[in-house]
Amino acid sequence: MPELPEVETIRLGLEEYLSGKKLEKVELKLPKIVLAGSLNDLIGSQVMSIRRFGKVLVLDFDNNHSMVVHIKLTGQLVLGEVPQVSRVSRAKVGTLPNRWTHLILRFSNGTKLYYNDLRQFGWIRVLPTESVEHFLLDQRKIGGVGNIYANDALFLAKIDPQRPAKTLSSEEIIKLYEALLEVLKRGLKYGGASELSYVNALGEEGDYQKHFLVLRTKRQAL
Repeated sequence: MPELPEVETIRLGLEEYLSGKKLEKVELKLPKIVLAGSLNDLIGSQVMSIRRFGKVLVLDFDNNHSMVVHIKLTGQLVLGEVPQVSRVSRAKVGTLPNRWTHLILRFSNGTKLYYNDLRQFGWIRVLPTESVEHFLLDQRKIGGVGNIYANDALFLAKIDPQRPAKTLSSEEIIKLYEALLEVLKRGLKYGGASELSYVNALGEEGDYQKHFLVLRTKRQAL
């Protein structure tokens, strides 16, 4: 599942190309992915900001409504009709749209945003902007750290992953916290890890999988 670096990489791409753009048309091909509200309520409104809470993306529009998106395991948010795109992963994205494209948003600059999801685990909600933070879980302490980055952080901190958390000393907790920050920064540096279906907002694969400290490497002594 995409984790913090992957979702933040997507957010940065969407922010670059969609901020200030007006949503002109919605093509919803799989209505069940919208769990609350109506995407039609966003038509004619401009994207004001794009935020991230843990692994959840939020597109805020100027009509005081927001589109909240969780791509889950195999979801993709890919921009189309962008001239600068040159590295679209055909292996992970294919052509656009395709059989797994469940939503197409058309914007005033001619750009399209495709939501693809092979497993259909992801979801979308349209909510009043003021209620978004109340709807989501509290992410102020930490959020978006899954197996890939947790494994690498434990390895970097030289902590056996089988140890109960309550046995860690204060020094080890600080070391683990610093290691988490380090591997998350590395994940962002390399554009995330394209282990399954993950691509960035331009359909490009990340490179962090080439720099894993633990996953799919020979077992090493801590």
